[in-house]
This record gives sequence, structure tokens and C-alpha cells, in this order.
Amino acid sequence: MKSPKLLQMIALAGGLFMAASPVLAAVQVTQGPTALVTAEQSAPASSPPIGLYKFSLSQSANETLLSVGVNISPAASSTLPASHLSSVSLYKAAGPSFNPATDTLIGSQNSINLSGLTTIPVNAPTIPSGACVVTLFGKLFNVTPLQTGHPGGNIFVCGTDMTTTYQGQHGTDLTRMNPYAIFMPGEIGASTSPTTYFLAISTGAGWSGVSPADAFTTTLPINAITTSANSPSTTIAATAKIFAVAPIPTAPALVSAVAKNTGSTPAKEPGDSIELTFSQSTNKPVINAANLMNNLTVNNGHTLLDSGGNLGATSWNSSGTVLTLTLSGNASNTVASIVPGDTISLATTTDIIDSISSLKATGSSMLTGDFGQTTPTALNDCANGILNNRIYQLQNTTSFFVSYNCELYPISRKQLRKIRSKKLRTPVVIGSLRGLNVVTDAEVEIKQRGNGSRAVLVVKIEKHDTEDENENEDRHSLTASLGLNLRLNTRQADQNAQRGENENRENGRRKDD
Repeated sequence: MKSPKLLQMIALAGGLFMAASPVLAAVQVTQGPTALVTAEQSAPASSPPIGLYKFSLSQSANETLLSVGVNISPAASSTLPASHLSSVSLYKAAGPSFNPATDTLIGSQNSINLSGLTTIPVNAPTIPSGACVVTLFGKLFNVTPLQTGHPGGNIFVCGTDMTTTYQGQHGTDLTRMNPYAIFMPGEIGASTSPTTYFLAISTGAGWSGVSPADAFTTTLPINAITTSANSPSTTIAATAKIFAVAPIPTAPALVSAVAKNTGSTPAKEPGDSIELTFSQSTNKPVINAANLMNNLTVNNGHTLLDSGGNLGATSWNSSGTVLTLTLSGNASNTVASIVPGDTISLATTTDIIDSISSLKATGSSMLTGDFGQTTPTALNDCANGILNNRIYQLQNTTSFFVSYNCELYPISRKQLRKIRSKKLRTPVVIGSLRGLNVVTDAEVEIKQRGNGSRAVLVVKIEKHDTEDENENEDRHSLTASLGLNLRLNTRQADQNAQRGENENRENGRRKDD
């Protein structure tokens, strides 16, 4: 917080202290105000500063500029909200034309008033903390370095006007004091060197050309300019309309399709979903089983409908850029046949259009992600894609399998019904058996042990192997992780081993004969 004495010095520098310049005070408008927007022009959202007005001032008694006011009004037919404008700013000119990169920003207002005057205050001088500041001819100087380096000693009385003392020693030439001058944003030049200012405005991120397009005009009233004393009167100036450009309509494009495991088990099932993302907002039409084929298609002979022609719930996000489709199915109807790797495309008859015109959505996207069945542990991940210790179903069939050692063993629906746990009996659906080893020369018995989270599958496999090289494998007790225990029928294995020994003994007897 500035000290009262320092605030007094700023006031003195602003022209409230007139002892050093006893002439009649007057602030003159030497040029303008002139409107810089004389014909309607467009502006983008989040625009750089747009020059509105230019004016020049001079002073004769150290008056300073305090603020400038402007009226900003929505143009006819526009419903422009104030939030769509970012700020109104005041610049001290570096040249004859407005250039925010080289002109000096001396004030800004972010609170825009669309029903009255918007006032842009000039920034106060930046005073270094603890500095020794004096006033000379209405200007501020930081003389802290001179307190120890001044040839005449430390004669400075901080926080006072020392114009008389300075003038008695050095006259009115302040050249030697320029290195110690404090920049005063509101300083106005003398009549021999007037100061030029620019008033500018910037649009905000919400600035929009969607009908009714944002648009406004501005007026600089006669009482627009306020100085520390003797504020001048100005002529009224007004700009032409500044407006937002209506966006060029473009068709929404399907940019991604992602499978989501939103069901209750790690398998494709009713309740899983697919998220379709579009490049821009859409009209968010209702998508259901009746009109699905008119809007979305799937390749490879697959579909988004279950075997009964049903589709689960569908929904759009608020902006109409994401469509979520939920898969359906029940005991009578098999879940939709679509799988990751399929391609979803927009039909030419789609009802999905952009939000401001009637351009139909286009494009296609391969379904990525998964429905939960493709996230095995490293232990159960086979090179052929099989996940060990799971129940599998061949798509669009009633063929079921249990997996072990990267092979599939057929099981019946009757056997599957013995498994009470939905989590254990829900199959991983596969589209083809191509490239997989299906073991058909074995008998499989499955049953559930335990309930709830402690439920496990117990599977007995009886292989019909008679060759000696399979004896060790047949005797091996197969135990799977993740709760699927595969155990060999040891009695049948012993019988196989005894049969092999008898055959060896008979072969030996024939040799002896």
C-alpha cells in the first residue's frame, strides 16, 4: 500500500500542485477524436486489439490523463452479451498508426457495460518500494541513487516537490534527470509536443457468428476524456459496426469409434457400449433400433443390433459431438455381432447433420478399444490370442469351449448351465476358429465350486491319447490361475498307462518268438 505522502506526490505530479507553473491551466484536444472504423468490418473470436479511436492532447500546467469513456452498444438484431467482449484498452501512441505491438498500453477495462458508459482508467505510476521520490516540474523522479552520489550531497527531501530548489541550481532543463524519471502513464505532452492516444477493443472467446451474429457499434461522447484538472470537451465520434462472421457450414465427420467395457463382466455383453465422436456439433437426432441402419452401418456382415433386432439406450453429450450406443441382448437374443476391428460408417441417408445447416455427417472409423475380453494377464496371454482359463463362444452359434494351455475344449450348453456364477459362465465371443487348436478327442466335465467372489470352475479333462509320448502329459495335474482349475481324471490315466505297459510286454514276447 502506498504511503499518504507518496500518494500526495502522485497527486502533485498530476497537476493538483500548481505552484511551479502559475500560468492558466488548459488541456487541449489537438487532434480528433477520430473514429478508426469507418466502414463495417468483421472480427474473429479472441481478436487482437481493434483500434476504435485516435485523439491527441496537450497540457499547460502538468495535467495528466485519468480516464477515457466509451459507449458500446449491440448492433440491431444482435443479442451480443458483454461476456463476448474481452476488454477495452487505452494506448499511448508510438507512431501515427495504431500498433498494439509498439504502442504502450496505459489502461484496460475488462468489465464491459453495454447499457451505458464503459470507463477505462489510466494505470497509476509504478513506484519502487522504499524509493526516494521527488517532483520536478510536475514529473516524478526516483532520486534514491543520488542520495549518495549527488555532488552537492544528499539535499533531497523525499516525497516533496523540489522544483524551486532544482530550478535555482539548474534552470528548467531536466535532461540530466532523465535517467531517474518514473514513467507516468497519464502524462500529457506540452503544446509543442502533444501526446497521441488510441482506444481499442478485443473480442472474447465466446464471440460468435452463429445467428443472430454478435455485432456492436461504439460512440465516444463529449465527456469521454477526464484529466486531473481542466478536462476538455470533445466532439462526438462513432464507429461503424464490427461483427462476427457466420461460420462456413461443414459436414460433421466421424473421427473415432471406441468400444467400452461398461457391462458387468470382462466379455462382450449387453450393457457394453460404443462411443462415436464427431468433428463438430450435430443436431443430436434420436437414434434407435428402427432407424439405426439408415444412420450407421458395420462391415464384415456384423451389426450393432442384437439377434432380435434390438438396440440398447442411446444418448448424445450436450454439444452433440459424442453419441453413445449401448448393446442389448438377453437369454433369447444374442448380443450384437460387432467386434473391435470392424468399421462403422455413416449411411448416406443419415439423420445426423451439423447444428446450423443440413449437411449430413460423413466418414467412417475402425472400432478400437475393447469390451473387456482383451485385457488378460501376461500369464494367460497366448500367441494365438486365446486367454487361458475362460469360457468361449463361437459367434452366432451355440458352440461353447473352455480354454487351457492355449487350446479350446468343446463343452455343451447343458454343461454350461451347471455354472451358476454369471461372471464365470459369460463367454468371450470369437468370430472364427481359424488358427486355433480345438481339441475334440477329449471328454470334459465342468462344475462350479464355491459362490460369489470365491466361485471357481473345476474342470475334468479325459484325453483319449494312447501313445507313450502322451503318458506324462496325461498324468500331469493341470491347474489354471484366475479360478479355473483343470484336473486330469487320474483313474483313466492309470488305465492308459497299464494298457501301454501290456502292449510293450506283448511286443517283447513277439520279438523273442
